[in-house]
Amino acid sequence: MKFKFLKNKLFDGKIFARKRRGFTIVELLVSMTVFAILIGLISNIFIGSLRAQRRIMALMTANDNASLVLEQIARELRTGINFCIPIQQGNSWVCDPANPASGARLMFENAHGEQIVYRVNNEVIERRSDTEGRFLPITSEFNVRITRFGFLLEDKILGNGPWPPRITMIMQVGTKMERDALNGVFTDIQTTISAREF
Repeated sequence: MKFKFLKNKLFDGKIFARKRRGFTIVELLVSMTVFAILIGLISNIFIGSLRAQRRIMALMTANDNASLVLEQIARELRTGINFCIPIQQGNSWVCDPANPASGARLMFENAHGEQIVYRVNNEVIERRSDTEGRFLPITSEFNVRITRFGFLLEDKILGNGPWPPRITMIMQVGTKMERDALNGVFTDIQTTISAREF
């Protein structure tokens, strides 16, 4: 009988009875607000990192393009002769020994006997040969921004001696991404090339 009494006491719902109650509306609103704030912060950090990655990739692409162009120009300068900073007279480019030793254009004769002119125009490096007759872009017109481009002929400064002519090339490269934080970030590149023929 005693056992029966305990059995009834245990299972009659009075000892183990719990209040069955859910969350209040205030608790739900507070938890949803905290969750929304956390999701907002995490998504903002994620979007910011994606934007930073895109900007860095654009700058790396611009630098890669500029390095490729620099190597192309250097390869042609190494085998060139008769270097000068040209001046434009009408539709032609003229080399004169009295021309300055530095400038934004360089004219020379390449290994194939063509007159070559390099210049920057609308933030794009262009190349002109007398066989083509017009300037053609050699840097990307869409994502590379060349803000400074110039040449320095060191043999004009140091005088002609038994040394090959040396040409120092200077360029400043950035990206053309619009509304971008990297619009004011540029990479300065400078190299000196010695011509093999003199």
